[in-house]
Order: sequence, then structure tokens, then C-alpha cells
Amino acid sequence: MGGRGSLAARWGRLFLGLVCVWAFMFVIAPGLRRIPPVEAVLDCVRDRSIDATALFYTESAEFAVAEVEVRESLSRD
Repeated sequence: MGGRGSLAARWGRLFLGLVCVWAFMFVIAPGLRRIPPVEAVLDCVRDRSIDATALFYTESAEFAVAEVEVRESLSRD
């Protein structure tokens, strides 16, 4: 086996990668919600009952409606 480094080093890199993913999911990403611009967007989505999962193009009709709503709300400000 011509792997990169010893078995312990490879396990260490795997463990470090998993710790980084865990830290992003449970520490960094929730912390981003406290940033004022992000908080404003989340409040807007919550207040208007927008299905945020539709923004991944899987439900394009809902995405089109959400886009119109956002454009109208931005033009009113």
C-alpha cells in the first residue's frame, strides 16, 4: 500500500476533518445567525413564512414567487 503517511497519520487527518465538520455545524454556523445582516434575512424569511428549502431550485415555482416577493420588498424600502 503506497498511502500518504502512516496509518496513525491518516486516522489523525480523518479525525481532524470530522472535528472541523462538527465545529462548523454546531459552533460556527449557529454563530453566523447572530450577525445583523444574516439575522435580518432570517427574520424576513420567518415573518413572510417563506419556505427556505424551495430556494434550492427543487421547487422552481415557489422559488419564482419568493424572488418576486423579495424584489418587491426591496423596491419598497
